[in-house]
Amino acid sequence: MIENKAVTIPAEVEVKSKFQDLALLIKLRLSFLVVISALLAYFFAAESISWVKIIALVIGGFAVTGASDGFDQWIEKDLDKLMSRTQD
Repeated sequence: MIENKAVTIPAEVEVKSKFQDLALLIKLRLSFLVVISALLAYFFAAESISWVKIIALVIGGFAVTGASDGFDQWIEKDLDKLMSRTQD
């Protein structure tokens, strides 16, 4: 006889797993590099530095790059299965 026992996962493990999944979906390292390059361009081009604009640039940069990376993964999921580098 096989018993079906519910497995409980601690909340901190579940949150960590969800953050790791989100980081993979939005390609966090790539988004970070895009935001860093945007910040460098801002520092070179700005006549005066505004913390409000810097915070808006960082938040907006992560939002835009994360959304485009997630959308890209959704669009190319069928093609990625065909390439050995991206099949997993």
